[in-house]
Amino acid sequence: MASNPHGSGHWRAQRLTAIALFPLCLWFLSSLLVYSPSDYTAIVEWLKSPLTATGMVLLIGLLLYHAQLGIQVVIEDYIHQSCLKAGLIYIVKGAALSLFVFACFCILKIHFHPL
Repeated sequence: MASNPHGSGHWRAQRLTAIALFPLCLWFLSSLLVYSPSDYTAIVEWLKSPLTATGMVLLIGLLLYHAQLGIQVVIEDYIHQSCLKAGLIYIVKGAALSLFVFACFCILKIHFHPL
């Protein structure tokens, strides 16, 4: 079995996204502690901040990319039929991209929507 020539880049991308996600997750979790989940208007106002909206897009994008990389490794390790492997990898990448676009749309809709 030949090794994957892109394996080190994939490994590096997983580690870099994990490192970048750490402060973003701390920021998000600390924000959840500050804003009560039942206070809808406060959360909407928080999301209307350009810095918050940018942070949320980064958090969701990196989280989905990191998850896609991890799922891809599992598929590559445990699926041995090349057609099925390639198809599943494309499905996972498409799902991650679709979820990211949807999340960005939702964040922008909240950001630009008047209260």
